[in-house]
Amino acid sequence: MTEIQVRPKADKRIAWQYCGQIPDMWPIWVRKCCFKGSQGMILTRASGRQVVDENDWLIKDLDGGIIWCRNADVWNEWEKV
Repeated sequence: MTEIQVRPKADKRIAWQYCGQIPDMWPIWVRKCCFKGSQGMILTRASGRQVVDENDWLIKDLDGGIIWCRNADVWNEWEKV
């Protein structure tokens, strides 16, 4: 039997790791803010464009904000919840 762990109500983030997937495999919320460029995945935000390298993470708040994190930093960011 498989158990499903319910997220705490205070946890309002969704994380996704870019591992070189093609755009058709990106979650819808990622496709809305990113595109595939010559340098890889590009995140478009109000402050400009950010190259997302393989193994980097995108974290989405439920209010729609996107946080970009290097793989080494993602757990520090996630623990702030």
